[in-house]
Amino acid sequence: MEICVYCGRHEGTTRDHVPPRCFFPTPMPNINRITVPCCDGCRISGGKNEALVRNIFISTIEAEPHAVVQSQLASKRTRSWEIDRTQFEAMLNAMVDVHLWSAAGRHLDWRPAFNLDRPVINDFFDRILRALVHEEREAGYVPSVTKWRLIRNPRICADFPANAKARFVGDTFSYHVAFVIGSLGSMWLITFYERLHVMAHFQPIAA
Repeated sequence: MEICVYCGRHEGTTRDHVPPRCFFPTPMPNINRITVPCCDGCRISGGKNEALVRNIFISTIEAEPHAVVQSQLASKRTRSWEIDRTQFEAMLNAMVDVHLWSAAGRHLDWRPAFNLDRPVINDFFDRILRALVHEEREAGYVPSVTKWRLIRNPRICADFPANAKARFVGDTFSYHVAFVIGSLGSMWLITFYERLHVMAHFQPIAA
């Protein structure tokens, strides 16, 4: 019997897609999707905010130009705003002004961006990392602490360990991972829509 990788309490009676289906174009491309065992309760609770997270991601300056976003997902984002006004309000509440710097480090201007350090995004990455650790190591549920941050400097991505394992799920999602020897502790470089990069750390803790 497989146990839900998210809660560790209930049987994984269904499979959860990572990342969610709504992040991909329709019809689904013929790619090797990632699925993990999940209970119905965790599938339902996790699915409530999938469209909101996708809409925030595809509205970033990094992901907006992607072909899938332009051809399909941008219109889905607009429809979700029309159906649920709270989606649009949540996105507005996540907007902040950030510095725009030149390559030489000179301040050029301010620009609008999204503050991704929000509970809904934190929960999303907690689920993503639990799922990916299971995918790589068949670990099941692992008590853990996860931390992540958005990476805007491409040079930081280039410095990720050269021997890290890489996996690409179409051009919508990819990751590179380096595990600590003999542990599930790991560093992840996760990429959405080829340009939205996140560095994440998965740290197992004693149950």
